[in-house]
Amino acid sequence: MQQNYLWRSPEELVQIGFQRARVVMMNEAYNGLQRCIRTRQIGQRIIPTAHQCGVRYLAIEALDEHMAQLANHRRHLPQTPAGYLAQPEMRSFIQTALNHSWQLIAYESDTIAWLHDHYGVPLDANAEQLAPYLPELQSLRYTNWREAQQAHNLTTALAECSDEARMLVWCGNGHLSRATSNEWVPMGYHFAQHSPVPAFVIDQISTVMFDRQDALYAQTITSSFAEILQAHGGTAGFLAGERPPGVVRFSDADAIIVSLFNAME
Repeated sequence: MQQNYLWRSPEELVQIGFQRARVVMMNEAYNGLQRCIRTRQIGQRIIPTAHQCGVRYLAIEALDEHMAQLANHRRHLPQTPAGYLAQPEMRSFIQTALNHSWQLIAYESDTIAWLHDHYGVPLDANAEQLAPYLPELQSLRYTNWREAQQAHNLTTALAECSDEARMLVWCGNGHLSRATSNEWVPMGYHFAQHSPVPAFVIDQISTVMFDRQDALYAQTITSSFAEILQAHGGTAGFLAGERPPGVVRFSDADAIIVSLFNAME
């Protein structure tokens, strides 16, 4: 028999997260400009709950410092012609945070600074000057540096807030993981090692259909728990220690959200 008490809404998981920690990390699913829209819609949906929990800061991987400053000053996200910040559900998610008077925090690493330090690339390099170095940005050396810098930027931003400040950290894919994998050391691992403030981690991408194998797993989960998920509007989750029987594939997160809506678009 399916045990309904194990299943919780995303709002309940966020509320539990902020009862246990000042920082909650959640992820969205993307591959290039493809994304699982549901993951961003859930992000927008939980903002009122997070606000009631005292959250006033949204740290978001997709922002740069200039864009964050403009949005905080103007209280709306400036228009951008392409990329993540041009996608409507991402803009709606961020605008909802701004409408709740939250402050946006950019925590992405400075890629140009890394290229300057390692290859002497000018700090004001144009696209043509950067082009020869783009393959290097796929290297594990750069990736691990980027993950460490993101964690450093987050801990620095958190230290500049009050001791009671609560923050929602929004990242992509597996960056919030606290476990290393094949020499990859993700942001979540660095944050857990160096931040005096622990994070409560909510994974949203377990059933996202990145590839055929993921699609088969998603189909298994959604068919097994379709009734429960439908009763929750198509998306629900559980604490890691309360996972239902049969759900064996999950990250090292504190809570996991699964859904009927898993397509990449």
